[in-house]
Amino acid sequence: MLAILRGSEALANFVFVSTIGAVDRAPGDDCRAPLTTRSVPNPRSEYGRSKLLAEGAVRASGLPFTIVRPTWVYGPGMRPDSHVRQFAEWLWRGLPPGLLGLPGAVSVIHVADLARALCNVIDNRAVIGKTYFAETEEVPIGAMLRALDGALHGRERAQVPWPDARAVIGRLHPWLPVGVSSLGAAYLTASDPGFREDLRVSAPVRFRDGVRDVARDVRGESGAYVITGAAGGIGRALTRLLESRGRSLVLIDRDPRGVESPERHTVIEADLSDPAQVAAVADRLNGLAISCLINNAGVGFRRSLRAMTERELAATIDVNVRGTMLLTRLVLDRLVHARASIANVASSVAYNPLPGMAAYAASKAMVASWSEALAHELRDTNHVLTFSPAGTRTGFQEKAGVATDRDGLGLLSPDEVAARLLLALDRREHSVVVGRNARLLLSATRWLPRKLNAQLWGLLFERTR
Repeated sequence: MLAILRGSEALANFVFVSTIGAVDRAPGDDCRAPLTTRSVPNPRSEYGRSKLLAEGAVRASGLPFTIVRPTWVYGPGMRPDSHVRQFAEWLWRGLPPGLLGLPGAVSVIHVADLARALCNVIDNRAVIGKTYFAETEEVPIGAMLRALDGALHGRERAQVPWPDARAVIGRLHPWLPVGVSSLGAAYLTASDPGFREDLRVSAPVRFRDGVRDVARDVRGESGAYVITGAAGGIGRALTRLLESRGRSLVLIDRDPRGVESPERHTVIEADLSDPAQVAAVADRLNGLAISCLINNAGVGFRRSLRAMTERELAATIDVNVRGTMLLTRLVLDRLVHARASIANVASSVAYNPLPGMAAYAASKAMVASWSEALAHELRDTNHVLTFSPAGTRTGFQEKAGVATDRDGLGLLSPDEVAARLLLALDRREHSVVVGRNARLLLSATRWLPRKLNAQLWGLLFERTR
């Protein structure tokens, strides 16, 4: 690329974004003073070494250049594996390292300030041929964790005191992992007044203020909640609850006339049994920031296999299984990038054979099994919830041909099911069965012979005729 650009007469400046990791600390550096542009580079990681090599190539290219070395960048939309976001994830999940009063310190910059600085490079002759550390503030690690904890939970919890070993780590850092050095000493601090002056970064965002942006990302407040089957009972109840939390919503249903408050949300009309329509929905979702996908759409028919029509059988599989999996697959890259949560609504009947409604139960068994496996596949990036409610007072019962008594006794309300689903998301639970009777039955029948189990569930289901 540099060779190609040498022939350009229009190029005013080549801006290369490097990293503080291209420098790190020299063996004799005791970490007492911050890094400067005069510090001797000693990158410890392959990434840092590659950036330092690239810096050398840029300087030797003969092109006008500016090199910017960001310190720890934080703020909205940052990658889930960025340093500050990872600390926030620790605290949100309640992991012990989040409550340690660690003595190290790092330099940081809010992503908005970094973007502003890079824009100010344009038509700025003062920055040609210079290298900068992009930093606006030095933050102790303990104070960083405390501020993140307060932003996430509304209060700053007490931290576990940690021995101040900065002097020791400052001497031993050549033999320690970079992560240990960073947490225990001022290893990744830098100071560059020229950055703020030349790139006109005045009144930068302070960490105590900007940390709220990180908290919103981690809590799922910055992206949309996507709900399939949004016009049905549970979908409508979820809409009301999430709307009361101020969440942005994308509501998907094949008949959007029943969608709650359509004027306030993004509504997509789609039949999830049609792969082409699922692909069209995914195209729209891939242009959005998503915090959570709730796969709630489902259909079922009370029929024996002999009595089911081909159309009913296809709808059961296409909506409950293929549509759910296909939509998730088509937006999976975006979900993984955002570390979004995924909630898959199965059913309490997914865990046992159900004569008389076998196709529906089998389809939900597939959803439950797939969802639990998906949770393991995405364990390093996403929270996946398998949510299995017992019978709920929705239009599903009538459409499926399942008789209920006049008052719907024994059925859960959509509001309580929706509230329990959101609680499970907040708690980052992995598998939840809703309904006391359903949980008791599942526990009682777990040890029965499979044949007897099918007979028992068949008899219980007969009582709902």
